Amino acid sequence: MNLDVVPELHGKIKVLQSYIGSWLSLDTLDPEKSIAVKQISHALGDPPDLAHRQIISPGSEGFTAHLLFFSSGVDDQLLTQGIISPLLKSPKSPQDLMLAPLSSLDSVTKATDALLDYKVVIGVEGWSDWYAADASKPPHRAIVEPSNAKVTHGPHEGFVEDLETNMILLRKYLRTPFVRIEKVTLGFWTHTAVWLVYLEGKTPTTVVRWVRHRLYKMPLQGLVDSSRIAMAMGGPVVIPSLQYSERPDQVAAGLLAGRAAILMNGTPSVLLAPARLSDLMTSPGDYYQLPVTASMTRLLRYGGLVVTTTLPALYVAALTVNPSFIPLPLYLTTIRTRLSIPFPAIIETILMLLVVDMVQEAGLIMPGVLGQTVTVFGTLILGDAAIKSGIVSAPTLITVTIAMLAQFLIPDANVSSLARLIRYALIPVAAIFGFAGIVSGWMMLLGMAVRVSTANAPYLSPLAPIRPGGWRDTLLRLPTNKRQASARNSS
Repeated sequence: MNLDVVPELHGKIKVLQSYIGSWLSLDTLDPEKSIAVKQISHALGDPPDLAHRQIISPGSEGFTAHLLFFSSGVDDQLLTQGIISPLLKSPKSPQDLMLAPLSSLDSVTKATDALLDYKVVIGVEGWSDWYAADASKPPHRAIVEPSNAKVTHGPHEGFVEDLETNMILLRKYLRTPFVRIEKVTLGFWTHTAVWLVYLEGKTPTTVVRWVRHRLYKMPLQGLVDSSRIAMAMGGPVVIPSLQYSERPDQVAAGLLAGRAAILMNGTPSVLLAPARLSDLMTSPGDYYQLPVTASMTRLLRYGGLVVTTTLPALYVAALTVNPSFIPLPLYLTTIRTRLSIPFPAIIETILMLLVVDMVQEAGLIMPGVLGQTVTVFGTLILGDAAIKSGIVSAPTLITVTIAMLAQFLIPDANVSSLARLIRYALIPVAAIFGFAGIVSGWMMLLGMAVRVSTANAPYLSPLAPIRPGGWRDTLLRLPTNKRQASARNSS
């Protein structure tokens, strides 16, 4: 079989050969440094950006050192001053290099892992082992406020794609020796670093064990974003069981509340477990506002969740099955505006929702101000044209617009997407069974949500099951002293 025709099979065979080589002790670096250089380069596939620099000291006859590194990921100044200059002094042992940290390498696998971490691999003729020194220059993004979680008051900084930088940002809020970090490497092909972070004595052991068990048992071929972790950790497909956050203050608050955080290298999105509906409906800005203002905003969010999911279905049910439930003048006005509409109410509503959703998605894909312009003007122009052409009635457009605006009140993107699915699911039920179908649909959804739990934390807690006192910081936001007293009473 021609392996070039089947590249995926060819890659798996290469990996199998690598493991077999390790078992047969073929992974050992050759004592001859020039041969070992070829071993390491061949193990990486002889990449063009792998640099090999040979250092010959003028002060010591026969002193030769070999440096291997990826040219794109090494700081040239640090390489010259911190590694090459000490090597030119003909050190007698690795301790004379005065490089910290300096780790020993005794196999091809360890050498390739060090190179993939953008370290410099050093081999000196006459020394038994190879060594790795850190001279990396990984690309860093400036620390800015996340565009999807901005606040008026409070910190204006967010996580970046570097794991260690994110941990530094998190420790600014948690200056305590009880921060615990467990490291795990995930992804058969990517070997991505993932950290489980929690507060000892604050995070329940059941939560830590739940997250740890799923992280260590996670079969992933590759990992490029934390969303893959969230999907692989299980739970219902349609109900989000983990919370995303790009704000250090929000993650620190979650750890102080007894939750666990999952940080991954290469993404600014941190996962918080467990995630209840009350957590997903809370905005970081709630705790930087007055309690009265934050409480009103929370009530608006929960009301927005009900409106965006139910209002279109109520509109369809009132026009098709239960017209007697609405005032007669309002019903007659709506009917008069619909006399020239060629579609029934259910088709008209679904078509208008689809059009608005398409405009919204187009605005998200397009960059910056252009996307906002497309969303606003596209909705206005299409809505006005649809009414003037007699395709859509004005009450339908008003209903759809209110439902879409209510969706923007939901702070979590996953809950917002779930609300969209519920909205589309309730409309056909309302067209067939009316208000009774809407109530039955909500009872089924609530029954499903009540059975969901993450790390032994019920999804609708503290509302279901009811915990006396715990609900006071769910629909409302109490002052700090009353929240602490409420938490003590509920526990």
